[in-house]
Amino acid sequence: MTRIRFIGAYGVDVPEGAYTAAMDCHDDSEYVAKELGSLALVELEIFDMPATGSISEFKQPHTKYVPYDESYFDATTFEPLRHPLYKLPAAGNFRVAFYLHFYDPSEPLCTPFGSVQVAPVVGPPPSHLRGKSYEFWE
Repeated sequence: MTRIRFIGAYGVDVPEGAYTAAMDCHDDSEYVAKELGSLALVELEIFDMPATGSISEFKQPHTKYVPYDESYFDATTFEPLRHPLYKLPAAGNFRVAFYLHFYDPSEPLCTPFGSVQVAPVVGPPPSHLRGKSYEFWE
């Protein structure tokens, strides 16, 4: 049975170029401010994930946005896990970190394996995630 544990949600330094790309896409400064101002880097630990599972099925109920730019790590060593593009790593137990737009700590993260309670965004990401950099993509 798949189990998911929320590890944390971290603040994201959004580069100026991402604001420009978001404005080019949406042409709505209020929307862009909400979209990028609510961005979080979310980290989960997942146990017994089936090979047919997909992180893209995770979302919060108030928004259509799903995880973006996932990175997978060994659950114990935090070493990056190799995986085919758009596929899960071979390990059934791992950590995953992804960006989520319109992150709301008062809403659960809904998954095919049940809802996961999340928490407010806290300071910068831990050291194993500091190499991730956000890029806007729509």
